[in-house]
Amino acid sequence: ITPFNMMKVATLQYQYDFPTDFESYQKKISHLIKQAADQGIQLLLFPEYAGFEIVSFVAFDRFKEWLPSYLDLFQRLSHRYQMYIC
Repeated sequence: ITPFNMMKVATLQYQYDFPTDFESYQKKISHLIKQAADQGIQLLLFPEYAGFEIVSFVAFDRFKEWLPSYLDLFQRLSHRYQMYIC
């Protein structure tokens, strides 16, 4: 009999802020993901509005210009902490 592989999953209680630039947004996201990683979380679920917070400093119609940076941020953190991030 093979033992079940267990995965530690967490949802994130996310406080919506109004960051003034991508750097402050990145710091906030990095901090939250590091906290989860320190607790051994392997799958972290962000609420849908967490991504929308970027419009605090980027006009909605220009978001696609920031999309590569946004995706890169989450990809880097996912790899760094060996965590699935949704």
